[in-house]
Amino acid sequence: MAKRSKYTLFEWLWLGAPVAIWFAYQPLFRLGQDGTMYFELSITMLYVAIMALASLPSIWHHIREIMASRMVWVVTIFVLISIMSIFWTMNMTRGILTVGVTGMLYVVFLGAVAERARLHMLMSRIIRVYIGSALVMCGLALVQFFAGIWLDASTTLLCAGCVAEQFGFARPNVFLIELQFLGSALLPAALLLTRQVVLGTKDLRMRTALFIVMTVLVLTLSRGALLAFIAGLLVLWVIYRHEVRRWFLCAGLGIASLGCALILQGTAAVLNPQINETFRGAVAKSIHQLTMGVVDVREAVPQEQSIEATQQNKDSEPHFDGYVAESTDARMTRTGLALRRWRVDVPTILFGVGIGSAGMAIHEMFPDELGAREIVQNEYVEVLLERGIIGFTGFLAVLGGLFVITRKQSWCFAIIVAFMVQWLFFSGYPNALHIYLIFSLLAVATLPRGRLGPATRY
Repeated sequence: MAKRSKYTLFEWLWLGAPVAIWFAYQPLFRLGQDGTMYFELSITMLYVAIMALASLPSIWHHIREIMASRMVWVVTIFVLISIMSIFWTMNMTRGILTVGVTGMLYVVFLGAVAERARLHMLMSRIIRVYIGSALVMCGLALVQFFAGIWLDASTTLLCAGCVAEQFGFARPNVFLIELQFLGSALLPAALLLTRQVVLGTKDLRMRTALFIVMTVLVLTLSRGALLAFIAGLLVLWVIYRHEVRRWFLCAGLGIASLGCALILQGTAAVLNPQINETFRGAVAKSIHQLTMGVVDVREAVPQEQSIEATQQNKDSEPHFDGYVAESTDARMTRTGLALRRWRVDVPTILFGVGIGSAGMAIHEMFPDELGAREIVQNEYVEVLLERGIIGFTGFLAVLGGLFVITRKQSWCFAIIVAFMVQWLFFSGYPNALHIYLIFSLLAVATLPRGRLGPATRY
């Protein structure tokens, strides 16, 4: 690609997007709250709003070409179904705000389609910026991991479930709200780097970058992110299964990153002056959590201890001694409650309870089980509950269309599948805006350009 001395505002915004996605929670502008939600704005949200505004002129000038795309029509129908559900939502405030975010992402998508020729030319640079920013965040994650030994959460920006008191060592979330969202933002980087190594890239920096990203993925102990990564790896293996020797190299890097992460966790636990934990104990707990309790190499707790000694140890020991089954159980419970609420009558089955009202709808039916502010934590079930089977069909059509238009560059399937797997573990827009931006990029990277120029591969 020829060098260019000047970029348009649209191009600068897309080049900066891979950096903006990492600030989806910190710094945060808190505007208040009500009984069903918090009113907050993040850097990422504001950045995507600016991207939407900057996309409007391009959409206006290329509206006919945009609407000639079948993919655009599929997305438009789903968005319209989502917007229409505002008329029967049970939570008007949250519904209006969710529609606003949906519309904002839709405009960004249309702008990307309108300027797909420019995005084709920028794609390799956008990927490089993203990989570079991912490595910077991995570096900050390591700083946060060790800072969590001595500093409190308000200083390190660690989330409540990330602090060292939980397992004996901190789990980094950097500027995102939770561990799984850091893992989610790292997924494309890990898969893109794996693809490059499998394709025979001999650059040591590429292999080192993959090792670093995989190490930080393990440090999060986010089962959802790690399962999604494994799913993406399986897709890449199917596509490049003949590259046997290089897959052994990737496997070696994976084992090395797992070992490095466990060593870091054990070391952090030993260094922590506030926590009574051994190196072996911390490593054993990490393995127990990663394997969901299947692999248990923890030491047995001595049965003969005085009451005073037991209480003293309890005060300084980590809160969890291994796999936290409550986290999985809570997600399963919410999913079950949401499905029971969805099946309450035929209109709800068909049209849902309205956009943004999943928490309130479940709380109304099960007031002792779930608060009105809560979410389902399963994107598929939340879409089904809020927009009914009609909206859910539209949602699946969008995903199906994404597979269809990226079929000639099948490596994209790995990223799509990884995010689809991770959607089983969380829901909602504000903390995962990167998914929709990446899906938009994947879509326009493979869409025919029409009169805007011939398609290219990268």
